[in-house]
Amino acid sequence: MKHTQYIVISAMLAVILSCMQKTKQAEMISPPDIPSDWRLLEEADCLVRYPTDWELRKDVPGALFCLLSGQTSPDDLFRDNVNLVVEPLAKEVPIDRYVSLSISKIDSKYKVTEKKKYIVGGQEYFHLDLTGEDRLRLSLHIFMKGRKAYILTFTYEPGESAKIRDEGDKIMKSFSVK
Repeated sequence: MKHTQYIVISAMLAVILSCMQKTKQAEMISPPDIPSDWRLLEEADCLVRYPTDWELRKDVPGALFCLLSGQTSPDDLFRDNVNLVVEPLAKEVPIDRYVSLSISKIDSKYKVTEKKKYIVGGQEYFHLDLTGEDRLRLSLHIFMKGRKAYILTFTYEPGESAKIRDEGDKIMKSFSVK
């Protein structure tokens, strides 16, 4: 009887440990090829590159910056955008824990469709894709450094052009924390 209990407990521990290892592993990816004419926005502790036809705004409440795509037509009322929010934390928190806590607080009108950890240029970050009831899509990259969380978000309409989607993805992947 005790032998069976040890086997069951050992099997449960093996499953738990393998699940924990899967969430901690990160996929290594290469930095994107950024066109040479893209602008560089360099802040005190981060930098990002963006196309010349995207508008930089630094007056957006709660965001360090916001990059806005151009309107695709006169009827286009929503401008796809990439923005950065920097959240100061009371203490250092492992990125896995921060992301789990953040996901638990996501408004019910959004659904997490993808969650993956990456390493690019030596920096680890989480990538989350969210789909909203309002048909907007959000692509988030979450970085941690010291007692700060950097949440970079690309918000776009699902039917947006391939050009805007490609540019938004490249902007996201060009971001780094110093």
